[in-house]
Amino acid sequence: MITHQPRNPLSRPLSSFSQAAAAVDGRRSTWAKRKGAWGTYPAPDVRSFQFRVSNLDTINPPCPANVPVRTLGTDIADGFSCTSLFWPHWDQGRGDEGWVKVAVEIARKDDTEPELHGGPARPPVVIAHVDLPTRDGRPLRTAVREAVAVTGDVVGGASIRARRDDVVANCLVDGNDIVAVCTAGLIKNWPPPTLPPLPDLSRDIVRATASLADVAIKVDGATFKAHSLVLAARSPVFKAELFGEATDASKATSSITIEDMSASTFKSVLDFMYHNTLPTSALGSIEKFKHLLIAAERYGLDTLKQVCEETVSANMTTSTVISSLEAAEELRCPELKSRCLDFLATGDNLKNVATTQEYICLMKRFPYLLHDVQQRF
Repeated sequence: MITHQPRNPLSRPLSSFSQAAAAVDGRRSTWAKRKGAWGTYPAPDVRSFQFRVSNLDTINPPCPANVPVRTLGTDIADGFSCTSLFWPHWDQGRGDEGWVKVAVEIARKDDTEPELHGGPARPPVVIAHVDLPTRDGRPLRTAVREAVAVTGDVVGGASIRARRDDVVANCLVDGNDIVAVCTAGLIKNWPPPTLPPLPDLSRDIVRATASLADVAIKVDGATFKAHSLVLAARSPVFKAELFGEATDASKATSSITIEDMSASTFKSVLDFMYHNTLPTSALGSIEKFKHLLIAAERYGLDTLKQVCEETVSANMTTSTVISSLEAAEELRCPELKSRCLDFLATGDNLKNVATTQEYICLMKRFPYLLHDVQQRF
């Protein structure tokens, strides 16, 4: 992994110099040895280093175009190495000369493809960056960054090129030197193996703290044990009923009796407050939905109310739209009412329900709904 680099590497002395031999042959090797100007300077992390090009005349040498001088590879991980390259005379083609280029390549150290658990390893994720900082720390005006092509043993890297006159004017330090700041690393065998699903934290907490339940709720002949802090956190109504003006949890009411609600409806409400989900059976009919909506409104559970509305809307049919519209009107659910009216205005849905006794009774009970339906056409 790549760790800390100095904010302004040009402002700190370059120490621990180690001369790197040029990995070139023929004319390139002779030219590079004559200059003796190439080296890497380890930063605190071996995967972060400074690549220095010494002497002003290396910027405009008698070197052929697009011929790099490269340092020896530096190990960055088992089986992989990093190589720094500098092109003092980079030709963009079409006569566009006058550029310099610095690159970092990450490559495998051998010719064989490593294997993982008996099969080919996944390609590593390459982390690479090259920068040519100016003396005042600003980015070069002509700098262009590019990724290094994946080819052969090279698994990736990064490069930066800039106009030679821009580099000479803004990047020279210690008289005649250029310093490129390079980082290189990789994550092998990515993505990682699939992890098992995380346990349901809310259910684990309920099981682990069942003996700590401190309030008994009596509903329709059944008694439910619960945690007053959970109820107070989820419902402002329960908070007021349990604690009142008290701020000390030890002063909470230990018993509550709820009237006008079935035990099955309250169990669904309690499940939602603890786990933020509803059992499938809770929305098995429009009647159950109406009871849940009443409970949600009664205890200030806006999210539960929204879940009920969305579930009913998503499963609406010509058999349920009228009872859903009636519930929306009774319980003041404008979003659900709008969805019901939209459903009636779709295709032949209104035609299929307009002659039913249920529709006629609804229009007699709420005459203004007829106008609302007609407004959709």
